[in-house]
Amino acid sequence: MVFMELIHQPISGHVGERVISFLNSQRFDRAKFVVAFAREAGIKRLAPYLDSFRARGGQVEVTCGIDLDGTSYEGLKELYRQCDSLSVFHAEGNQTFHPKMYCFLGQRDTSLIVGSSNLTAGGLWTNIESSLIVTHSSEEPAPISLDIDSYVASLRSADDSYRALESEEDIQELLVAGYIKSETALREEQKSHHRGSGARKRGAPLFGKGIPTLASPYEKPLKIQKESGDQCVDVRTEEDVEAGVPIGSVFWIYLRSITSGSGNQVDLSMKCRLENNMDASGTPFEGTSKGYMIGFVEYFGVDPSARSLVRHPILNYEGVDYYGSNIVFPDATNKGKRPNGSWRLQLNGKDETGSKLTEAIKNNGGLKEKIMAFTKLDSHYYQIDVYPAHELLNIQHRSHLLGWNGKNADTGQLRPPKPVGVIWTPESRAAGGENSREII
Repeated sequence: MVFMELIHQPISGHVGERVISFLNSQRFDRAKFVVAFAREAGIKRLAPYLDSFRARGGQVEVTCGIDLDGTSYEGLKELYRQCDSLSVFHAEGNQTFHPKMYCFLGQRDTSLIVGSSNLTAGGLWTNIESSLIVTHSSEEPAPISLDIDSYVASLRSADDSYRALESEEDIQELLVAGYIKSETALREEQKSHHRGSGARKRGAPLFGKGIPTLASPYEKPLKIQKESGDQCVDVRTEEDVEAGVPIGSVFWIYLRSITSGSGNQVDLSMKCRLENNMDASGTPFEGTSKGYMIGFVEYFGVDPSARSLVRHPILNYEGVDYYGSNIVFPDATNKGKRPNGSWRLQLNGKDETGSKLTEAIKNNGGLKEKIMAFTKLDSHYYQIDVYPAHELLNIQHRSHLLGWNGKNADTGQLRPPKPVGVIWTPESRAAGGENSREII
């Protein structure tokens, strides 16, 4: 039996969601990816699912191109950690390695995703992409699986262009030889391009804002109660989790204002009052009392009663890791300021070059009247994505639990594998300046 489906991202879903669903399926024990480009942010979103797939005996094989600066040093290093076999393909000259194929193989079933989506955050989640999904189920080996094995074997036969990466030193060699670049270097080159002759001249934009991320057609719209204060939302994973907030889950907050004059502090709730008729019982987000779910501070793994604790999460924003942000409960000794009785996330982290997280966010329009989403990638590692306010209803629609969080912010958590994407401001798009992003 053969089943075929066209997916048009983001109109009818996301390729990343389908990749995750196949990795989670017990029907497959091998995964083969052949892609042109790979970047760290896209791979990290798949990391917990790749880990689970391999933990139950699955094998992951990736062949990746290194043309056109589409694949980064960090992307290859992350892939090396997440797969059993990693190779790169490159032809000296004008031939570009440009396939995008994700294949999942089992005893009876084969599923193939082939289209325009690279192994990047944009390709899997936020870009406008189209892909064909073919699933074959039979007692006999699927012809398509034999074709895929033959295709990969053909790539390997090109000895002078196909190169297996057997250690991180092999990846370092590609970096030193100039075949790949770090993501920091790629961003700096992009900024220089926008500042230089390659930048589009400023003026009125000739195009619109593209296609927004649409709510899932498989979920019913949520009825939002009109009450005083701001709304908070929690969206949980459906996976069984023994303790703590599961990796891959996302907690989002609609910020009406930002604490501190520099705009670098976000108030974190200790608990969220659930929306009417919603129940978090039995989920990783169950609160300590009926009608409540955990608050933002507990999402970061902090006991709200441990007010002397300071936590330092690593925050990834637009593919860059920032170190030195704090989760803290300010007291009277905190720079002599009067405490406000709430936990705070102080966004004072810096990347490896010393650039500030707050400056990176400010360059994309800041956080006021924005939706800020945190994806849990590991126990101390979170990815930040920012939405404009007009996406609020879409995000509410995709959310699983809704609640309320005092007078300052709407908070919530998106259900995996539903992702959130980076959305930059209309002003930076119109300017075409260094705030604009080239999404691979």
